[in-house]
Amino acid sequence: MQRNERICVSESAGFAQKRPSLLTIAARAATKQRAQARDVRRNVRYRVSYAIPMKERLLALWNSRAIYPLVAIVSGLLVFVVGPWIANRPRPAPPLNLAEIHRDGRVGPDRTSLETLRGKVVLLDFWATWCGPCQRLSPTLRTLQQRYAARGLVVVGVNVDEDGPALVPAFMQRFGVDYLQLAGDRSTQRAWGVQYLPTTVLLDRQGMIRRTSTGDESLESLVRQVEPLL
Repeated sequence: MQRNERICVSESAGFAQKRPSLLTIAARAATKQRAQARDVRRNVRYRVSYAIPMKERLLALWNSRAIYPLVAIVSGLLVFVVGPWIANRPRPAPPLNLAEIHRDGRVGPDRTSLETLRGKVVLLDFWATWCGPCQRLSPTLRTLQQRYAARGLVVVGVNVDEDGPALVPAFMQRFGVDYLQLAGDRSTQRAWGVQYLPTTVLLDRQGMIRRTSTGDESLESLVRQVEPLL
């Protein structure tokens, strides 16, 4: 009998040791309540975030500056990869029919159009007398014309001076320009998408634009562009 009582007492004591205390129960209940409250707040923020208009969410993302590195990467791809590919893919040239500028400054009556130049490789140079890079590029274009004229290259200058072509003869004499010059204007620039001077546009024998570039290019660079089309 005593042994059985000892067993029951020890088992009761073991059971008492395994039961959690009131403090433990209260702590667990408090932890559970905090977790439930946290889930409720998350759900509220989730619903509110989707209730905010897309424009405001994008603005908040931009102001956080977290998107800046991604914007820089995408911009770099557009400028250095997509931009040149779009600019230099073959595409039809806009119409061009302009009066010729003579060495004495007279304009016309002769006119030159792309149709009259079909079958030639044409390099158009949009320029102005006040443009420093244009002045440096003109002797290079003269050399290019002399080197490849027999193989079908025609260099054509398109002057877009706001004061008209009156200043062109002095420019031609000073820089030794001897290739064809045409009288253009703002509408010509808009039609060809010219925003900077000088801008050179290379056309193949079918009249398709093969390359557009800006600035004072070297003779070696122009040769690399022209020779595959001759």
